[in-house]
Order: sequence, then C-alpha cells, then structure tokens
Amino acid sequence: LLPATKYALEQSGNSSGQIPKVEKFLDEALDEARNLSHSLASGVLAKFGLLAAVSDLKDSIQSDHEIEIQFSNNGLDQRIDSSIEIDIYRIIQELLSNSLKQGNASLIVIELTLIDNQLQLHYKDDGVGFKTEQEYEGIWLRNIEARAKKYNADFNLQGKVGKGTEFNLILDILPDETIAAS
Repeated sequence: LLPATKYALEQSGNSSGQIPKVEKFLDEALDEARNLSHSLASGVLAKFGLLAAVSDLKDSIQSDHEIEIQFSNNGLDQRIDSSIEIDIYRIIQELLSNSLKQGNASLIVIELTLIDNQLQLHYKDDGVGFKTEQEYEGIWLRNIEARAKKYNADFNLQGKVGKGTEFNLILDILPDETIAAS
C-alpha cells in the first residue's frame, strides 16, 4: 500500500506544494516497514544473535545494491541482553538505510567491539555527508537518539560534506547482561 500511495502521489502533480513533504514521510514509512519486515522475517537476531543478524543484513544489502560493506567484530564472542541486541541492530539498520537512501555511499564500515564491559559501535560511510552545523532532520536520527538514550549511551554523529558520515556509540554492558556463547 505504501509504494502504491507514493506512486499515486507522484503522478498527481504538485498543486498543493505539500507533495515533497508527504513523499518524504512516505519514504521514511517505507524504510521503517522494510526494516521491520526484514528483522521479523529472518529471525536470525533472536536465534543467533547480533553478529549473525548484522552479517545477514550486510549480505542482504550487498546482494541488492552495488555497495561494499565491511563488518568486523572485536571481543564480542558472547551474546548480550536481547533488548540491547535488538536496539543496536535497529541503530545499524537506521544508519545503513540513511547511507543507502541519502548518502550515496559506495563503502560502509561497521565495527562492533566489546572491551571492559563497554560495547562500542563504529559506523562510517564514504557518502555525500552533511554539514554538522545544519539541522539534520529525519525520523531515523530521532530513532537512533531514542535507542541510545534508553541505555544512557554516549553517541556522536558527524558528517562532512563530500567526505561521508561517521557514527560512534559507547554503551556500558553490565556483567549480568551477557550470555555465554552456546
């Protein structure tokens, strides 16, 4: 229904001046529906954990787009609390979606590191970037911020015009939030 609505809107012309705004909302709704569908359909996250789910997402995106995604893990050899895994996965989905939709990236690097009970996510793309000073809007950014604040995580998003986007997140993992690898 969302793609059909968007197509009908595009065919109707721009008599009200609001169509670009409505199209933007439809694009964001499509992205969210796509992300939700992928995470629910695969079941990889719940069954095998964050690393397997991100690897699966990376493979899926690379098969559908002409983009290279490098994914690495350092020290995350056990599962962490499922709600944290879900939120980190959704943050990565949001970042990937933005890189594909807005950033025109050809290379994305995702690094997950667990050191001294701190989970670190580093994300970088070589896309078009943005001016850090400008108001960078979008539901994707609000979603990331809400998920990071849920855990009192430190995060930083930077963009440089013509030099891509970089995101870093540091989240404290309590010892009882890790699950021994099976």
